Amino acid sequence: MLKKIWNDFCDDVMSSKKKKSKERDFEKGPVKDFLTSLGWVKYGSHQLVEQHPIQFATATHFADFALFLQDEEKPEMIIELKRPTKRKEDKDAVQLEDYMVKEECRFGLLVGEALELYFIDFSKPKHRAELISSITFGKDNDDAKNLISLLLAQNYDTDNMCEYCSQQQKLNNAVRYWNSQDGKDNLITYILKSSSLPESLKNRLQPMIKIEVKIHQPIQLNEETGETPQSVLPTTSNDFHLFKVKMKGTDASIRYYPSEHRYVVMSHSLIRKGGTNSFKNQAAIAKRNEVISDKTWSRDLGESIELLRDVEFFTVAPNTPTHFCTARSTNATEALIDEDGKRFADVFPKDKESKLVTSDTKPLPSSSRENDFKESCINRIIKASGKELVRVSDSTYLSSDGKSGYVFRASQTYKQGNRKKYWYSYRRKKDISKCKSQYYVFGFQDDNTIIILPVSEIESQIEGLNYSQDSNGNPSYWHIVFFKDEKGKVTWLISKPKVFEIDITHKILL
Repeated sequence: MLKKIWNDFCDDVMSSKKKKSKERDFEKGPVKDFLTSLGWVKYGSHQLVEQHPIQFATATHFADFALFLQDEEKPEMIIELKRPTKRKEDKDAVQLEDYMVKEECRFGLLVGEALELYFIDFSKPKHRAELISSITFGKDNDDAKNLISLLLAQNYDTDNMCEYCSQQQKLNNAVRYWNSQDGKDNLITYILKSSSLPESLKNRLQPMIKIEVKIHQPIQLNEETGETPQSVLPTTSNDFHLFKVKMKGTDASIRYYPSEHRYVVMSHSLIRKGGTNSFKNQAAIAKRNEVISDKTWSRDLGESIELLRDVEFFTVAPNTPTHFCTARSTNATEALIDEDGKRFADVFPKDKESKLVTSDTKPLPSSSRENDFKESCINRIIKASGKELVRVSDSTYLSSDGKSGYVFRASQTYKQGNRKKYWYSYRRKKDISKCKSQYYVFGFQDDNTIIILPVSEIESQIEGLNYSQDSNGNPSYWHIVFFKDEKGKVTWLISKPKVFEIDITHKILL
């Protein structure tokens, strides 16, 4: 029975792909038939609701489906659909998460190019939707069979679903760890230490070995934490603090990621439409103009503008993202309030600002120190090249003969595991596009290290870099991330399609 339900659903999905069905047709046909076959339309007092209304401030949105258990007022599961021919985007999962958070719903399904189950543990202070399983549409899939057995209305049990999610979380954590650089390094080290090879050969082999680890069976985990022993799991994406800003015409949610100095004004937030005379934050003004002019990014509600997509800011202080929302000169550290009623100033006091990243990150430099560091970088390039440099813009310089162009970038230090992390933005600069030799100069502000990369080398890796989008969904700038270990080795993080690092120690300017 379970096998037939899944195989029939796969046939319907493949048929929709061939027909290039619209989202509404996909909802009314294959997905509703699938939910009907699971018993949600006719079993007992359980209820399947189409176009379930969800209220966000003054705007009402509609989830494609919501499953309600008998006598329950809140939905047990929210289901969002996308055309099976449409490639999944980050905003699709964010939209489902917004609906789940608003309805205090623990389970969510995203149906499109795959069947994805999401889970929110509301007992955690920083609750967010986690992808539990992603099942591609192929017949006779055992993972699909296991999930469908839990989704059958006649046998449905919330505790069983929670237990399934918990076990999958532990397995996912293990897979993430063993596929991380730390996991690979630990595994290689264990293999080499267990071998009978001479120590000199072991030392030569270790940096040469590149492997990809795939975990197909659960491994032994800590039963209380679900972590692998001595694991260092990637936590960047979950390391955020949620704040609200509510003022006239404004009702916005802002996630702050202190380890990245990144702020995300979340979709469905309401930002003030008109600005006041005190509103002079140029970065916030520019971003507002970009968002408001793009109808796929925002919607005019009269006094307010509703965001249809997340808006991202990379900055230390919360002023720019807050001013973006309020359209006025607002004291951001007072205006941002978290779920416990604490202000940003209470959670991240100024005298502890050096701890926003990690306990051993150095204090943030003043603009004068930044200028001194940039000046030092410029002087070192002049000395190394033997040519005078002419300033074109704040960050761009050309050699006096116009043949070489340099773009200067500086980064503070972020601690990640036993290594230092440095983050930069990369944009294609017209100022140096006609130069025969084009370079980006990346400065490590804590120890005066300089990395020089030719633009051609960056472009050769561009498909493997994460990026931020402009109003048209195209890359606005790419993210350059370097790591430096205790021995001085510098690596460059490549994120797609597989995560790996390139040794660029030889690119250090001595």
